Amino acid sequence: MDFSRRFTFLFSAPNFEADDLEGLRVNQIIAAIESMGFQVVRARRVEDAEIVVQTDAAIGCLVVDWGKKGLEGKTASLIDLMRKRGLDMPIVLLIRRKRFEDIPVEVLDFIDGYVFLAEETPEFIAKNLVSRLKQYAETLKTPFFGALVDYAEEGNQLWTCPGHNGGIFYSRSPIGRIFMEHLGEAVFRDDLDNSVVELGDLLTHEGPALAAQKAAAEIFGAEKTYFVLNGTSSSNKVVLTNLVAEGDLVLFDRNNHKAAHHGALLLGGGVPIFLPTTRNAHGLIGPIDHEAFDEEKLR
Repeated sequence: MDFSRRFTFLFSAPNFEADDLEGLRVNQIIAAIESMGFQVVRARRVEDAEIVVQTDAAIGCLVVDWGKKGLEGKTASLIDLMRKRGLDMPIVLLIRRKRFEDIPVEVLDFIDGYVFLAEETPEFIAKNLVSRLKQYAETLKTPFFGALVDYAEEGNQLWTCPGHNGGIFYSRSPIGRIFMEHLGEAVFRDDLDNSVVELGDLLTHEGPALAAQKAAAEIFGAEKTYFVLNGTSSSNKVVLTNLVAEGDLVLFDRNNHKAAHHGALLLGGGVPIFLPTTRNAHGLIGPIDHEAFDEEKLR
């Protein structure tokens, strides 16, 4: 599925079933959006829309009706809730021109646009809304994952490795088929090796892989960030074998993770000075005893 189509529209309007012209046009807009392959969530009540906002982070565009008298306060609260959640998806008002001046300034500060139902064709309005959602979706694409989704969407065939051939190999046996269905086809289609030059290389640090590492470094405030396969245990070993040299004295928590034992002591060659941990009355291990850091005791 295309990256942007993983996001949905939320329409908050009371007139989905109305037989008047405005209700008809709202439904025509929704139909045009759905014909372009996007999902639309309908909320007739503002309270229902608030539930969707609180539970669904995949909303790519909020389209809210400002037409019904007496609902302005609830509609403004819905818009405020969306922004307080920290979600920056576009918010567009459906409005009548004669009511435009009724919109509070604080609401105008939060929205990204408005649509006059009676002044554009439903097809054009739908294209405009889809364009807004796509622009928002692009801002959320991370360098590597975004490139991975785009590559998978192209339906490329891979003739190198892994040997399961995008999961097809597993589908040839009963349990393999269940295994593939349980995890989903995307897991196997996205299981790629470094021969896919479009995704870069974690070993030579290039392409989208390098761009992702640079983005992560900026987020964490680090000079450089490296991605390590095999989880935190391997990461601990990478770091510790670079910090600890043969014969170095290492202040070492006796209750340390085994990856720290492997990295600092077995592989790095450090000489441990074990720091005892505290225990409560139930024998449960707690933090290092503060007295263990006394320099005289350490020496």
